[in-house]
Amino acid sequence: MQPQATEDKRFHLFFNATIWTGQERNDGSVAMAEAMLVRRGAVVAVGSLPDVKAAQAAVDAAKSGKGEEGREEGMEVVEHDLGGRFVIPGFVDAHVHVIGGGLTLGSVAPHVDLRGASSREEFVRRVAAVAATLGPEEWVLGGAWDEGDWGGGLPDTSWLDEATGGRPAFLTRHDLHLGLASSAALTLAGVGPDTADPQGGIIDRAPGSRTPTGLLRESATLLLAPALPRPSAPLRRSALAAASALALSRGVTTLVDMGRSLHGDSTGASWADLEEVYLPAADARELEVRVVAHVPLTSWRRAATWRAVYGTAHPSGRLFFGRLKAFSDGSLGSHTALMWGEYADAPGEHGTRALGRGELGELAAAAVRAGMQVAIHAIGDRAVDEVLEAYVAALQGAAAQAEGSGGAGEAERRVRELGAQLRLRIEHAQHLSGTANVSAALAAAGVTPVPNPLHLLTDIPMLLPRLGPERAGRAFALASLARAGLRPALASDWPIVDLQPITGVYASVWRHAPPRAVSCAMNRALPPALRFDPVGSHGVVGPGGDLAEICRTADLTRDGEGEEEEEGCAGEADVLAWEGWPARVTAEEALGATQALLGHTAWGARAAGLEGWVGALAPGLRADFVELSGPQLLEAGALRRCLPRVVRTWVDGRLAWELPAG
Repeated sequence: MQPQATEDKRFHLFFNATIWTGQERNDGSVAMAEAMLVRRGAVVAVGSLPDVKAAQAAVDAAKSGKGEEGREEGMEVVEHDLGGRFVIPGFVDAHVHVIGGGLTLGSVAPHVDLRGASSREEFVRRVAAVAATLGPEEWVLGGAWDEGDWGGGLPDTSWLDEATGGRPAFLTRHDLHLGLASSAALTLAGVGPDTADPQGGIIDRAPGSRTPTGLLRESATLLLAPALPRPSAPLRRSALAAASALALSRGVTTLVDMGRSLHGDSTGASWADLEEVYLPAADARELEVRVVAHVPLTSWRRAATWRAVYGTAHPSGRLFFGRLKAFSDGSLGSHTALMWGEYADAPGEHGTRALGRGELGELAAAAVRAGMQVAIHAIGDRAVDEVLEAYVAALQGAAAQAEGSGGAGEAERRVRELGAQLRLRIEHAQHLSGTANVSAALAAAGVTPVPNPLHLLTDIPMLLPRLGPERAGRAFALASLARAGLRPALASDWPIVDLQPITGVYASVWRHAPPRAVSCAMNRALPPALRFDPVGSHGVVGPGGDLAEICRTADLTRDGEGEEEEEGCAGEADVLAWEGWPARVTAEEALGATQALLGHTAWGARAAGLEGWVGALAPGLRADFVELSGPQLLEAGALRRCLPRVVRTWVDGRLAWELPAG
């Protein structure tokens, strides 16, 4: 296999940096370095500058010892002074929806963005603005609305009908587990009073009747699939390019793609994206980031055949495949996460199963027998337990067929080792029926949890109302997972929330959104085109608040007598003076800064089966790394008031993105 971008045979020496290598020691610490040597896109050596230079000399001498025929051209050294910056491995976002996310970016296609819409009037205004740019029969698509932003009442078809001029429209809630369809869309899809709820889905209906309100939950959203326009391959390639550019600007070099469509992917979107978008891009050496593609668990036979023909990695080293994805339940915000107890704000409701327990168990067993990696979405505490139960049964069945005999201890060891070998995953693992016992059970089965710290920031307002104090106290149990010996891979779930790994590190450590002063300081240090609202900032500034306007007019102080704060950091005086400083949500479940960084790098790579490729800066691994401005992310006190900026992103030892000057 010859990875992409290896034509350059020269040595590249990166020095004058504080390098957090991501190489985890036995005591949980991480090796640090000051220099790194790269050749042909791979790390040759990392350590002190003298040691790295010695490694380069040794390689050069070995080549020279082979005579003129053994010595390759271009053995000169290119030096890169990193200006004392903090350097880390490229972020690995362990759970995203690449093409779907790319399609939401305004540069790709017309799209309604309803994030932060604080009233029905604002909702309608934004929809109408996009609808006015479309033809009379074109669909109005987009969403990311959250009913909490306008006080909690759910929308219905009338909200869209008055804004779309009779056009069909479908706008999803920000979690993608609930969508709002216009009357025209329901008519085109043939959804009406006589339409039955599909398995794993709900058609919301007007009180006292069977008339749909326009709200479709979980698999009921698939009822619109036959009528929805399918994005062309060229449009999806543009979405991939836009998603890759965004990722590189945020320091993300590896995207673990969970597919474009939810709830069983009955339209075949994930396979179409693999075959029509990712594979051609990899063949043409046009993939700017690494992508790990998942396809539906229900298609495991097809995936097994694909793996037998193509293996699990493209020769470019930028595309990986042979992974499977399924859903077991919905989301907390849509009241569809499967819980043991009823919802505190919806008596009698416990959520929904996306797959029956029998089908889930059969599919998991089949995939394990085939030696396939499986990732299953489970947000509710009962869903997590049921997915774990299915995994354990599948592993026990496979382990029982293995050669050798032994007692119960030997069987447990085989289960744990097989689970770890296959990298079986539970996506989100957001609510646990018991933090210590469930974490221990996950570890015993070798199962990897993939939580989303950024979801904590968006879910904070609903945890108590939805769950009550006891269950809310068990939400996002990151520290409990780590204490059990697990290595949780931390992910954004973009575009459910924005692609913000540094905010994810912040959330993992501090368990609240970055305060207003911190967000403003970061944005003031960025060029206008790159500024963004940190996830959770709506909770900081209030519903309908405009963070950009608040930052522009805020009278922020400086540290000390006339002393300027570090660029991109809030002054300590601002932090201490801000009366809205949030409380840490279940502070005992906070990770340390080192664990939070590992979760976004090395642990994310391991969860994807890529620890031999990326996630750390070590000899033999690919030279994917990020230069950050400001203080080290390891300094929790500094992280409290700073969101470091990405200055440069490197992939295969080549500069892939750079912060514009000025």
